[in-house]
Amino acid sequence: MIRWRLYDPKTDLEAVCVLHLEMERRVGRTLPLPDLMEEPILATIVAERDGKIIYALFLEAEMCAIGNEVVPYEDFIEGEAYLVNLCHRLRIRMARAFVPKTLLNAPEEKPSAIQRTLEAARFTRDNDSLAMFYRFFPIEGS
Repeated sequence: MIRWRLYDPKTDLEAVCVLHLEMERRVGRTLPLPDLMEEPILATIVAERDGKIIYALFLEAEMCAIGNEVVPYEDFIEGEAYLVNLCHRLRIRMARAFVPKTLLNAPEEKPSAIQRTLEAARFTRDNDSLAMFYRFFPIEGS
């Protein structure tokens, strides 16, 4: 039986680091492990079975974009600098961009404006090795 509880860095850090190293080996690349008790991490929980930590989950802030127009990179530079500075101040470690594949190819199979803008902003395309899953959590009263 698995028991979930809040992460305690004094007793759980070593086990979580071992899990992290095992996951990196399985994935085949280095994955950043933040301080699980510091911003922008909002909460961390661990799963125990027979007194051994077998899993950990952490909740981190996310940034989303809203809009139907493509903002050319030349015009995006100021906003990008503002967001990068804000991310540094908030200690946000990573920006991810999930773009539906239908928006990535313009006519004639050329990269779309959004793809060119993301590449110019130094985002790296992950060659479809990651699958995006998402869930919206409804907020009461909205």
